[in-house]
Amino acid sequence: VITFDEYLDALGVNAGVNFIDRPETHMKPELERELVSQLLPHSPKFESADRQPTYWGVMLNSDSYDALMNAFNNIIPNGWTIYAHHMTMLFGKNKNDLVKNYIDTNIGETVDLMAVAIGVSDDAIAVQIQSSVPSDNKIPHVTLATPPRGKAFNSNLITDWKKIEHPIK
Repeated sequence: VITFDEYLDALGVNAGVNFIDRPETHMKPELERELVSQLLPHSPKFESADRQPTYWGVMLNSDSYDALMNAFNNIIPNGWTIYAHHMTMLFGKNKNDLVKNYIDTNIGETVDLMAVAIGVSDDAIAVQIQSSVPSDNKIPHVTLATPPRGKAFNSNLITDWKKIEHPIK
């Protein structure tokens, strides 16, 4: 949902993306890699040279998602859209060479992220991340939730961060 919404924003399309609230399911990483490897040879190839991902990021596994939700679900207001699935490293056509080189060298690797602070505003709730993984964001973070029709981008505008007593890996 967040990726599609950000993609529409990048295109300048003023449209809402409806989120259907249902439990997330995750495939075991090794099974997902095997499935993707089997499907790739049968997928249409994109010939356009300017085709780029909307964003590069670290995707959280289900254990990490569960740890964040167990710790902070009680502060997320009813009706807010829950994300808690990635830390953006690079968005859109940004050209941060340090981040791009890291991605090129480490794509597909498992990495550690540590949630060290919680940030809350009227427009977003996020956890600040400490890691060796570089991010183009001023404050690396994982957006936990936004209000209805809110944008995950608003996590970048959070200024009130409070240290987490027991950081979450």
